[in-house]
Amino acid sequence: MHAQSLIAAVLMTTMASAAEPIPFHTAEFPGSPNVTLILRSGTASVDAAYDFDVLIGLTTMANDGSVSYRDPAIHPARVRCGLPATVSVGGADYAIGVFAPPLEKSNWKTDLWRTVCNVPVS
Repeated sequence: MHAQSLIAAVLMTTMASAAEPIPFHTAEFPGSPNVTLILRSGTASVDAAYDFDVLIGLTTMANDGSVSYRDPAIHPARVRCGLPATVSVGGADYAIGVFAPPLEKSNWKTDLWRTVCNVPVS
């Protein structure tokens, strides 16, 4: 099985078995609710230049951990795992610094790429 196909199969199985969408990035604002971006779904991309087509959701969390707002919109993006690593949103491509240390503060696009492309191996 081709490596990309294997990653896609593992990602889709992981997402299908999850009861809740997968959170991949949280932005914390002092004195305000946290904003969490979630991976709602992902499939192999219909565009040969990318590996995955994903749908992103947004929620805000109250200080007690409950959801205070869930954005009803679904935001599409495309992800290329290979070099040049890219996240495409709204037709704009964003380069991903794949060699940045994982503990380095990252933006949501890098966190999306890491979530979709770096499938854990046990």
